[in-house]
Amino acid sequence: DAMIAMVVVAIGLFGVAKLNSVMLEGTGIAKTRAEAIHLAEEKIEQCRAYQPPFSKCVTSTSAEQLDFKDADGKLFRKFSREWKIVDLNAIDKSQPAQLSVCVSWGGTCWDANAEQRENKVELHTLLAWSDIGTGAAIGGATNAPGGGMPKTPAGVE
Repeated sequence: DAMIAMVVVAIGLFGVAKLNSVMLEGTGIAKTRAEAIHLAEEKIEQCRAYQPPFSKCVTSTSAEQLDFKDADGKLFRKFSREWKIVDLNAIDKSQPAQLSVCVSWGGTCWDANAEQRENKVELHTLLAWSDIGTGAAIGGATNAPGGGMPKTPAGVE
């Protein structure tokens, strides 16, 4: 009876150890994906900060290499970030453009290979710019062209 009890306890402990290792692996993958999403969102915000026609975000010509370190300063993961900008209207450059940002680790970004899909994060968005003069008029004084701050739907400035 004691031998059977020891075997049952051993199998239970083995199951708990296996569950723990699976959970730790899942946590590591989630952390890697969260860092990759952060890097992709960072690039999107950088591109949104440009103000055409004076400056404009352009498609990357080579992958940008980025390192993430843990709290102790040790290298956690190496990332590669690439982005593409496609003008949706080839004639009117003031129209929205599609921005695709890809952050990968241990692979390449734009490869359609099934194995590569597990090691990358892709975010897609539209970039639309307004004339910088329009922004100044809206945020300016009440005597500025456009009348200052726009009214809310309730009519309050």
